Amino acid sequence: MSDHGSDARRRPAGEADSSGDDYSWLFEEGAPAGHAAARRDRDPSTARTTAVPTVGNRRSQAPSPQAGPSQAPSSAAPSPRAADRTQVLPQAGVPAERPDGSGAGRMADGGGSGSGGSAAPAAAPERPGRAKRRVPLLRIVLAVVAAWLVFLIVTPIWAWSGIDRVAAEQSGASSAHGTTFLVVGSDRRSGLTKAERKEFGGGGGGTQRTDTIMLLHVPDSGEPTLVSIPRDSYVPIPGHGSNKINASFSFGGPRLLVKTVEQNTGMHIDGYIEVGFTGFVDVVNAVGGVHMCLKAPMKDADAHVDLEAGCQTLDGAQALGFVRDRHSLANGDLGRVENQRKLLAAIVHKAVSPATLLPWRYYGLLSAGSESVTIGKKTSFSEMVRFARAMRAVSSGNGITTTVPIANANYMTNAGSSVLWDQADAKKFFADLRSR
Repeated sequence: MSDHGSDARRRPAGEADSSGDDYSWLFEEGAPAGHAAARRDRDPSTARTTAVPTVGNRRSQAPSPQAGPSQAPSSAAPSPRAADRTQVLPQAGVPAERPDGSGAGRMADGGGSGSGGSAAPAAAPERPGRAKRRVPLLRIVLAVVAAWLVFLIVTPIWAWSGIDRVAAEQSGASSAHGTTFLVVGSDRRSGLTKAERKEFGGGGGGTQRTDTIMLLHVPDSGEPTLVSIPRDSYVPIPGHGSNKINASFSFGGPRLLVKTVEQNTGMHIDGYIEVGFTGFVDVVNAVGGVHMCLKAPMKDADAHVDLEAGCQTLDGAQALGFVRDRHSLANGDLGRVENQRKLLAAIVHKAVSPATLLPWRYYGLLSAGSESVTIGKKTSFSEMVRFARAMRAVSSGNGITTTVPIANANYMTNAGSSVLWDQADAKKFFADLRSR
């Protein structure tokens, strides 16, 4: 009988061939092995597969002709054993997607042979999810590092542009050896509120004085030297006779102070750095306070300070009182200049610590410095960097700290109790300093 006739017998009565394709050859015993591949290759772009349940190694049978006319083909679910195995048939339709995005129209070589050959299992594609997650994470880390580096570089440039400048340095030639900075802590009251004047003891304004005067000499080679000049030093002031050295600041501001220091020490001032009341307080607070150890209690109404003996962390207002106090110290102004050097070293040490690199502290310190520090017009950025490095060395113990040689710490003059230098020793000391 023809294939067509055989097909008709195998389909239940009334069931039309909706696919238009003839698949009867799949159920023929001993069908040629090449037929399956040939059928599937008719239209690879639309080939799909469907699973047909089989019992054992036999296909599902059409209803038996012995069944009564009233018996319809059973639509009951196959028995568990009948559902154990399935046979894969090609089916027309939309091509299935593979994990790699390609269509499933093509099958592995030899996978559709009627002789029982099966397709080789495709290798599982690599999962790109983890790699894709690593790439964005790396990019985020690199972006954060780049932003941080920009922040570290841009913030000092911004702070430098906001620093006030004054005419301070003289027009003379630079020092033959090394670089010398004049560091001044003034009681400049501009910008102080009424509450701050009451807290800091700033008075009502008017005449300005310098409570701190230091020379920082950075030699061409060797350790830097930080020299304290007592503010009550009795010295000649150009155009004003002899007086306490801090009076020169009141008479002629930074320029006359620089000229007075140069005339009495023989040192050429290459850079001028001044910090006022509020600036000093803000800088100390910006670094999170400074740790100091007091051998004895400190109480001075004029300096607005009341501290107990022992080690403690001072905030900005307490630190200001600490460097201004002299009445509670046994050696008066000489003890004060020693405390000033200690506190300055403590501030610098804290400022260069890794904790300062925290964004808020780094920004706060540079912002406070920008708003509170005044420098000379001729003081360059490179000189300020050199100053910072030298102060860091001093604060780490890799420098020399001293006071100008003194002959009498309580010398009575028309300006009151003053500090008299040992002229011979002072001349020799500064000559040695200039040669380095």
